[in-house]
Amino acid sequence: MNKYIYVIDGNSDAVDWLDSLFTIGDILVTSVQDMVDRVLNTLGDNNMRSLFIGGHGSPGYQAVGAGPRGDSTGTLSLQLGSDGKLKGNSEHHLMRLRSNFSHDAIVTLGGCRTGEGSAGDALLLELSRVLSVPVEAGTANQRPFVPGMEGSVRRCSGDSCQTLSSNWWGSPGGGGIN
Repeated sequence: MNKYIYVIDGNSDAVDWLDSLFTIGDILVTSVQDMVDRVLNTLGDNNMRSLFIGGHGSPGYQAVGAGPRGDSTGTLSLQLGSDGKLKGNSEHHLMRLRSNFSHDAIVTLGGCRTGEGSAGDALLLELSRVLSVPVEAGTANQRPFVPGMEGSVRRCSGDSCQTLSSNWWGSPGGGGIN
């Protein structure tokens, strides 16, 4: 069975709390390592078709346990260092997920503006390289409920990125919820 996994930054503020309130079966996480551990535990012997990571964001940055205060270490977030690689030990932990994706899997980063500009593309490309699946993110501010995912969708795979649609709902993957 291929599962849809939805994780939310567990270092909550009102936005992440609302996201969790309106999401069934979400997993609250406090760091990149905690996210990977919990996802693997939830999967058991199954594979993932979709991994959605919800939390605060900015161009080229996705919180995964940092909450609204941010993180400069890469332990509580997905972001690149000056060398173009993931900061901290994120790559080490994320590599543990690599064999658990189905052949048509997608990873969606749900933070505000995470996919915006060259910083967004660089993060999506690096995550796609590490996970060996396409990674997508929005270019606009996101909402935890109505109207929901907003803005253009950027998806990167291999060595290229493209804008899939001018809105999430017209995009294959629809923000990770099919």
